[in-house]
Amino acid sequence: NATQIVFGLLSCPELHRKKNGKVICTDGEFPAVLHTLRHQQSFLSGLSSGNTQALQIEVLPMRDRAFDHEAVLRSIGDDTALVILSHIGFLSGERITDDVIRAIADACHRHGALLVLDGYHAVASHVIDVQALGVDCYFGGLLKEGCGSSGSCFLYIRPGLDLHPTFSGWIGDQQPFAFSQFPEAHHRVRRRFLTGTPPIASLYHSVEGLKILLQTGMPAVALDIRTKVASMHRIFLRCGIRVVSPTDPNRLSALIVLGMESANAFRDYIAAHHGILVDARLDAYIRLAPHVYISIEELERTATVITSTAKANHYRTFCADRSGPVT
Repeated sequence: NATQIVFGLLSCPELHRKKNGKVICTDGEFPAVLHTLRHQQSFLSGLSSGNTQALQIEVLPMRDRAFDHEAVLRSIGDDTALVILSHIGFLSGERITDDVIRAIADACHRHGALLVLDGYHAVASHVIDVQALGVDCYFGGLLKEGCGSSGSCFLYIRPGLDLHPTFSGWIGDQQPFAFSQFPEAHHRVRRRFLTGTPPIASLYHSVEGLKILLQTGMPAVALDIRTKVASMHRIFLRCGIRVVSPTDPNRLSALIVLGMESANAFRDYIAAHHGILVDARLDAYIRLAPHVYISIEELERTATVITSTAKANHYRTFCADRSGPVT
């Protein structure tokens, strides 16, 4: 999962050799990233010695506004070891444009730092060329738009980038089935990041999701998503619903984010009364993500239900017996 990937990256001694080295991120990162950074900093702060230094975290405030790439560029310096950013913000739905990513990657490399993108909300919603973007690492999963399941995350590592994670398991060993008492790093960097026994059932499930996408073709999938999202944006804006996610075609994603008071009750209400499943965050935002398997008719009905429910205001006092949120 994404947490294991971030822990693995942070465990690489190559990232801890700069004195007072820092990690740059934003306060809009998903907890799999932000919590892991804070846990790792707390743990390593008492272990710094010799050539290994605890990384300091610099969290840039931009959670409730548009992504400020100039603030990121200003923060990158010779003391920067790592910049980790969400390709698409999980609360904002904003996609960082390709030219901005390349500019940040160039700045990182000038100062000897690595750029890592969290693509969990981007994968399978548009075409991504990691080599053209110039990123050092890119990770994501197929649980969202990938039509897969949990336990199917992946990590791309730029060719030639030699990392040695100390957070590695027996599957990441040079000879895992030799059952040696001592670890031996695998000669392939990507294998070193494996930990315990892979979740085989999840991977088989995810393969079927990939077939759906590949049979359609990612360019066609991306066009279909953009068209549907833009159409939904127009409906919501026309009906006076607060749209938080970008409407700029260059920055929109598969994720539509709406500002909604008592968002948890709203989510529960339309699920119980209309059979429509959306996602709530922080009791202030509603999220939905049109995809190729959702028809225009279904989306129009969803938009009608959302706008009429928001205006009627009956949902605020609704209390459902739920086991947990939609993810």
